[in-house]
Amino acid sequence: MINNRLINTFLDLVKISSPSKNEIGIKNYIYNVLKDYPLEIIEDTTGANINGNCGNLLIKLKANNHSRKKIAFDSHMDTVTPCDDVKTVVDGSIIKSDGTTILGGDDKIGVAIQLELIRKIIENQIEHCELLFIFSVSEEEGLQGAKNLATNYYKDYDAIFVLDGEGIPGTFYHSAPYNCKGKIRVVGKAAHSGVNPEDGVNALYVASKAISQLPIGRINDFSTCNIGFIQGGVARNVVMPSVEMDFESRSLDLHFLQHFIGEVKKTFQDVCSQNGAVFEDELSYGTPGYLIDDKSDVMVKLKNATDAADLSFELMSCGGGSNANVYNSNNVIAVLVGVGMENIHSTKEYVDSNNIIKAYRLVREIVQEYSA
Repeated sequence: MINNRLINTFLDLVKISSPSKNEIGIKNYIYNVLKDYPLEIIEDTTGANINGNCGNLLIKLKANNHSRKKIAFDSHMDTVTPCDDVKTVVDGSIIKSDGTTILGGDDKIGVAIQLELIRKIIENQIEHCELLFIFSVSEEEGLQGAKNLATNYYKDYDAIFVLDGEGIPGTFYHSAPYNCKGKIRVVGKAAHSGVNPEDGVNALYVASKAISQLPIGRINDFSTCNIGFIQGGVARNVVMPSVEMDFESRSLDLHFLQHFIGEVKKTFQDVCSQNGAVFEDELSYGTPGYLIDDKSDVMVKLKNATDAADLSFELMSCGGGSNANVYNSNNVIAVLVGVGMENIHSTKEYVDSNNIIKAYRLVREIVQEYSA
């Protein structure tokens, strides 16, 4: 066993199964760890709202110095599956599972860091600005915890730091893409492929003509497009009457994305019209993306904190979504913070325990930066 309370807390957490909407084991662990500390844990009604067994947990530590700043930290209690009966393997500083399950570093690293910070602040009577710690639920299923968290809990905070990022400590994600996704459909006409194929309209053929006119994959430096799943047809000897595809496009530029989606629809509509088919779509825009100015006050403070923690400062763009998207969409600056998780969402997931310790040191310096 590694002789470090933070790491041992992490090792405890990953052994608790907590798939989305079933985070009660982590909730109970948090309550047990903090039961002797003078603080209040608030649980909201999100669990009931999403048919889960646990709500978002919130812990506020009021400022104990002159600082008027308010900052929050966020981590999520749920993980992807398979997460039952996790058996950890510690090889030097590397922590992984035995290969039959995920590890759960996403995001029990963040949970462990928040717990350690709360305990250290109280135990050592560290001066600090007002702090809010959010332990959210169901992040892995559409960011439901953050989306259901009432904004009055955090709307007047200066910044929220989401401890849920890949990459070594010192990595910050200052932007995340907007996205549009859903079903697109080409409806042709069935006919017997060996008797009267000329009376049919092959939906797959029409769809392929439209797809061939679109940029698939990397569109530009800040945008992507993908068709990830396709299904259609009724039998080998029937001209395919319809085909349905799962489509998505992402971009850091909302106006570009909106224009591109318009072009996608027009391309399919024109090709379908020319070939006797009909185009249908169920596309919708997801949680908004965000872009934080590199020279903003929050980035200056993060750079200062990174320097104080003796780490290298790096800004990156995130290709997916996180709770930071939700908070930014509600007009509160939120930054996704790299905490050292690697190969997430797979049975090859691992973390270097040294990076967990470095991430904790960074978070502590962020508190100091805002509390000065």
